[in-house]
Amino acid sequence: ALQTEYQALVANDTWEVVHLPKGRKILGCHWVFDVKYNPDGTVERFKARLVVRGNTQIHGVDFDEIFSPVARYESLRLLLAIATIKDFHVHQMDVSTAFLNGSLFEEIYMQQPHGFRHGDASRVCKLKKSLYGLKQAPRIWYALLNKFLVSIGFCRCKKEYCLYRQKWEVNGVTHVVLICVYVDDI
Repeated sequence: ALQTEYQALVANDTWEVVHLPKGRKILGCHWVFDVKYNPDGTVERFKARLVVRGNTQIHGVDFDEIFSPVARYESLRLLLAIATIKDFHVHQMDVSTAFLNGSLFEEIYMQQPHGFRHGDASRVCKLKKSLYGLKQAPRIWYALLNKFLVSIGFCRCKKEYCLYRQKWEVNGVTHVVLICVYVDDI
């Protein structure tokens, strides 16, 4: 699991290994392990995730904004009620490694992951993309998702920033897709 996660981070071009510039601080990181089970209780797979120690980030240096909108439960309930009344199809999905897709705007340096060192000990990882644990990770992911949904024709609700709608007509039949974004498990 550790090797698989590390290879995925490298393939994603998450960082580059550099010498730490003078006057810059380095964030720590650690591996978090979990076991995913099948419904019958047998082990499906082992999971590993690299997490930055974002609790040591400094506002104004390592990040500026961290706010990311979250759908209200009322909105989700209303959406499900409408789907039931209108007999809409409902599809729930999980975006695997969602936080790892957004590019960083700040210069952030992280120690090399334990067990995967490249070069001498003075080299560190200059992050290019977001990682779990960074304070700005949810905001970066939401901005990326919003940009994508708008680019393919979805309109964001003015009162509920996590609700998107796309409507079109084919042969006189109106089709509607509603997307409710929730950043955590429900």
